[in-house]
Amino acid sequence: RHVFRDLRPYVCTFEDCQNGGKLYVSRHDWMHHELQIHRRNYTCKICQKMCSSRTEMSVHLREHYDESIPPSQLGVILDLCNRQADNLDYEKHSCLVCGDELSLSALQGHLAAHMEDIALFVLPNTNAEEDVGDSNASLRVAKLKSKGKTSGTESEASSLGYSAARDDGQNSTDFSKLLTNEEAGYTSKFWSWRTIDHDSELAPVKQILETRKTKLGVDHPDTLTSMVNLASTYGNQGRWEEAEQLEVQVMEARKTKLGVDHPDTLTSMVNLASTYSNQGRWKEAEAMYRRGLEGYEKIQLRPEHPDTLTSVSNLGSVLDSQGKYEEAEVMHRRALEGREKMLGPKHPDTLTSVSNLGSVLESQGKHEEAESIGAMVRMS
Repeated sequence: RHVFRDLRPYVCTFEDCQNGGKLYVSRHDWMHHELQIHRRNYTCKICQKMCSSRTEMSVHLREHYDESIPPSQLGVILDLCNRQADNLDYEKHSCLVCGDELSLSALQGHLAAHMEDIALFVLPNTNAEEDVGDSNASLRVAKLKSKGKTSGTESEASSLGYSAARDDGQNSTDFSKLLTNEEAGYTSKFWSWRTIDHDSELAPVKQILETRKTKLGVDHPDTLTSMVNLASTYGNQGRWEEAEQLEVQVMEARKTKLGVDHPDTLTSMVNLASTYSNQGRWKEAEAMYRRGLEGYEKIQLRPEHPDTLTSVSNLGSVLDSQGKYEEAEVMHRRALEGREKMLGPKHPDTLTSVSNLGSVLESQGKHEEAESIGAMVRMS
């Protein structure tokens, strides 16, 4: 696992990502980024129609509710329709490297293994490394350079399906082809990077915010809501510093107006913690998640409340990213127990907790227990 933390093999697989050049330390960080920023859909609040893109939802709203939606508010309404997709395991998605069709949960591990293989391929393969029997990383490099010789033995960690690389029988020739050729009509993510201008999407959101500041005041609840919407839009574009500035303003205003432990204030803390986490600022994220969780417990929000469980799960992931595995395990077990009770064993949030717990168990060398957890994911 420490080898991959040094190599940072994970990269966003979406061509229009604003942080396309960022390298992620762990599978969790990379998956969290793609789920929070890219793998989203739009759900109409009136008829519950689900659209895969902002443009598709905009067309739907104009066709069915055009007269009731002022053009200046369309952008805000689209932001409110935007949510993390929770049904992606019911669809098949293509691997951008090999073209295999997989469910999302399977595709994430599959893509991660490809990126890990590519990262390991650049490591030197010395005789000294080959003599180290307990080095899984060295074993993987040797396999990758074996020119077609495959082995039926996987490292113990890779068999669990978490952070270790998986042996797909690929060799150096395979990777040479992968890195130099492209299929006809297919633009490889690893060669083509582009960014898009989101300013046109921001304009109506900013306009509403400025109008409310002028007419209602900076600290009015509606103004703060507009600031939250703008911060969310910045976050969806990967513009974390701008999102952070707004979230800090909202949090401080709500502390003053509503009190430190008001639910809206606590939500602001959790939002800010998420933004810190997306910037890799783990200590700040941990402190803010702890403060939010403490507040939820103080106002006697039930232990199985979705907001409580989300904070518990996020705190566990931040602890995991810092190598605080024992504390992370406690948090992920708590989140899993709560989600199984409230949502059922096959709900996407429950399966996320299962995967998180399995990963942190594997990090502690608890391979048998991690394997049993991994089996739960595979059977679901």
